[in-house]
Amino acid sequence: QCAKKFEAQQALLPEGQRKPLPSKPKAGEGSSLAERNEAAQQAYEEQVMVACPGCGRTFSGQDRMEIHRKGCKA
Repeated sequence: QCAKKFEAQQALLPEGQRKPLPSKPKAGEGSSLAERNEAAQQAYEEQVMVACPGCGRTFSGQDRMEIHRKGCKA
């Protein structure tokens, strides 16, 4: 379900801005819910979030980052 949503969002972007489907987070078999959530959050931030080249702030999408860049002072 999440993979389908991610792929649908990426299909709306120009080909040069599309990202591949993120890989599953690495959490061991006996991991607690908190550990799995932390691994998923880290994977999302590393593989999906878009960073501003000026200040490094991250955004959930390229469109949000482009709006930020217009006013970024860095």
